[in-house]
Order: sequence, then C-alpha cells, then structure tokens
Amino acid sequence: MKKLIKITGALLIVMTYSFSSKAQTSHVGGGITFLKPSGGSEIGINAKGAFGLNENMEISPSANYYFTDGYTLIDLNGDFHYLLGDEGSFRFYPLAGLNFLMARQEAFQQNELQFNIGGGARYPLNESISIYAEGKYMIGDADALVFSAGIMFKIGG
Repeated sequence: MKKLIKITGALLIVMTYSFSSKAQTSHVGGGITFLKPSGGSEIGINAKGAFGLNENMEISPSANYYFTDGYTLIDLNGDFHYLLGDEGSFRFYPLAGLNFLMARQEAFQQNELQFNIGGGARYPLNESISIYAEGKYMIGDADALVFSAGIMFKIGG
C-alpha cells in the first residue's frame, strides 16, 4: 500500500505542474470511498485531482484503494466534469470517464476496463479548501456503485 500511495502522490504532483500552466483552477486532495458491487461492499481511501480546462470543464484523475479481506482491490479513474454554478461557490457536475479496476489474490489477478457515469458536487469552505462528494456507476463486467467524499486544496489559478 505504501508503494501505491507514493506512486499516486508522484502522479498527482507531476500532473499538477504539467496542467497548472494551462488550467483555470486545479485542486488535489483525497478522502474516503465506498464501493458497492453486487454481493458485498468495500470501504477505502482515495486520492483525487481536478484540473481545469476552462471555467466550466475539468479533467479529474483519481485512485482508490479498498480495505478488503484477503485480496487487493484498486481502481484508477479518469473522469471529465462539466461544472455548473459560479467559481468560488457551490458547484455541481455531471461526470463521465474511464475506470481501470484491478483485483488480485495470491496467484489470481483480474483487470477490468469500465466506463464511469455519475455526478458530484464541490463546496468551498474558504478560498483554498473545499469539500466534495461524488457518486458514480462503473459500467462493465464488474458493475458497481462508488461513493466518495473528502477534502480538496486549491493549487492553481
């Protein structure tokens, strides 16, 4: 897990600096996540970024690690958000994107490429900190609902 956190952190830092010169606003942060596949549920942590393309559109990469019993479950996401509302206030967004789900247990490994569809909201607590909540449905061989909530820090624009 330490290796995943280091890789995710390095990826977010690199993406932050590469996008920040072009981006309207960038946010990075993380929180908790809840996965509800058919037949069970898993709780985990996530790291999330949101990099503005313009005032109303952003790209949002994220990584989720789930605390499972007996196997490893990780998903990587690349979502597109269309932001509704004024910058600096409550913002709602529908989202669509891709998800790469990885499950591993000893010698067994399964990887799935899936589609994401859903929505979320971000609310600023002050000029540089905001909270977010997001729900999405992963469509593919391993269909599941995912709910995430956490805190994000403004780093650009």
